[in-house]
Amino acid sequence: MTTVLVVEDEIEIARVVRDYLRNAGFEVIVVGDGGSAVASVRSAKPDLLVLDLGLPGRDGLDVAREIRRWSDTPIVMLTARGDETDRIVGLEIGADDYVVKPFSPKELVARVRAVLRRTRTAARGDEIVRAGDVEIDTAKMRVSVGGTQVDLTPPSSSSSPRSRANPAACSHARSCSTPCTAWRSSPTNARSTPT
Repeated sequence: MTTVLVVEDEIEIARVVRDYLRNAGFEVIVVGDGGSAVASVRSAKPDLLVLDLGLPGRDGLDVAREIRRWSDTPIVMLTARGDETDRIVGLEIGADDYVVKPFSPKELVARVRAVLRRTRTAARGDEIVRAGDVEIDTAKMRVSVGGTQVDLTPPSSSSSPRSRANPAACSHARSCSTPCTAWRSSPTNARSTPT
């Protein structure tokens, strides 16, 4: 289940946000201050953070700055600070979206889903699998061995789940059951062949 950490010091707003997110199928953790937010991101490792900026003690902008130093957890800022400068600062320090109070809880849920969809798509699209000197860029459908790009025919470029999970266990052309442990590149053929 997808976990959302809500950092909001106003109890009624925190309750509304929690209830709408739970009804949308999210697991929700609620904390009311910046110190607890940082500790919860470290311990619970939520999938997304809904962060109020006007927190007691530690400001939400400081919390976002600290979290961005060591985490790429998506952040949706939820705040009464609605002027353009505040929105720009929030987005510049690492927020993925910015919602101004008063807000529609349904719209907040839709924005949370949209941010999660974008960040998950980006994470999948940037997958590069490495094993030894073999590198597979799944988004660009490119393979290189020892830094040299390997030309693949269309059937061989569609890697199987087995080869994506363990690129070192590539297979011979005739059999998917024989793992190979080394690659050699033939000077007459740009394609790498298993040995």
